[in-house]
Amino acid sequence: MWPAEMKDAAQEFEGTCAGIGEIAERLAVDEDQVEDLMLDAGLERCSDCEWWWWVGELIGDDGRPATCESCR
Repeated sequence: MWPAEMKDAAQEFEGTCAGIGEIAERLAVDEDQVEDLMLDAGLERCSDCEWWWWVGELIGDDGRPATCESCR
């Protein structure tokens, strides 16, 4: 479980296309921890455009990976 301040910091990346390396550097975490931190913060990457969105905004249809509204 991540501290609340880490989750708050991670939420700043919502609506961006920041890469795993950039996020890891800015939040001072290992690259292999970034996706777990982002999920704990309620964010996930669109499987098509790779921008970070709130988990509830991404929808997967018929077994397809979740995508944002712009990519559907």
